[in-house]
Amino acid sequence: MYNNCHKVNAHESYLAKSKCDSKTLHDSFTIHDIIGQENHTKLNNNIKSIFNSALKNILIIFSFISIAEASNQNPKITIFFGFSILFGNSIVMTLVNYICDRSEKEYIQYELRREEWEMENYMEGEINEMIEIYKLRGMSIIDSSEFIKILAKYPKIFLENMMVDELQLLPNNDLYGKYSYFENAIITLFSSLVFGSIPLITYILFLNISMNILFLPFFMAGLSTITTLYMIGLSITKFTNKNSIFTGLNLITIGCIISALSYIFGYLLDKEL
Repeated sequence: MYNNCHKVNAHESYLAKSKCDSKTLHDSFTIHDIIGQENHTKLNNNIKSIFNSALKNILIIFSFISIAEASNQNPKITIFFGFSILFGNSIVMTLVNYICDRSEKEYIQYELRREEWEMENYMEGEINEMIEIYKLRGMSIIDSSEFIKILAKYPKIFLENMMVDELQLLPNNDLYGKYSYFENAIITLFSSLVFGSIPLITYILFLNISMNILFLPFFMAGLSTITTLYMIGLSITKFTNKNSIFTGLNLITIGCIISALSYIFGYLLDKEL
């Protein structure tokens, strides 16, 4: 049954629905190798921040360009305020990300210390709580009691399971790599500045190239935004295994709707003023 198996990573064996490859993977690696293959890495902790900050800033910047274009603003004003928004928004997102990540980590550490203290003072009560939790999840009273009593022999493992099962919190575990909220904040800042600058730099380049074609800088900035959104969509599918074309077009559609609304707002603003 398991002849001619291939040594692939966990995602490839799952997508191919290959029991043979999955068996080969788990039989031939240590636990640390398998965890690495399943992408429990420090990089994965930052993926959400990269895509989140990239999408936000590129849409915010092009929305501003759309408003400025529709309200017939001087290109110098568009560039000046565009960079102001770019840097200001990037710094704000970085600080918010840093504060939220740090607060979440501190909250988890607090709950970890609290549960550890409760275990030291009344372990029987914690055991009974865990038995009830597993009973509610479908285990029989006998099985849940035996399982939890065995687990209680290993306090560190019991504590980690209690954090997940009782509080739905993932404890900090060196097995999955150390997570740095400072590093995540730096990545947020970098991705915000890089992706947010794409429509703005494109606008500046074509503004200098073609002064006589009024809508060309705006059009090319929009084109660069659409292209970048599609590429971000393709990148996202590397981790979600969704249809890459659909994901890319979905982001483009969202970008077009936001830009159209911004342009309409800019047009109405110009008429009122």
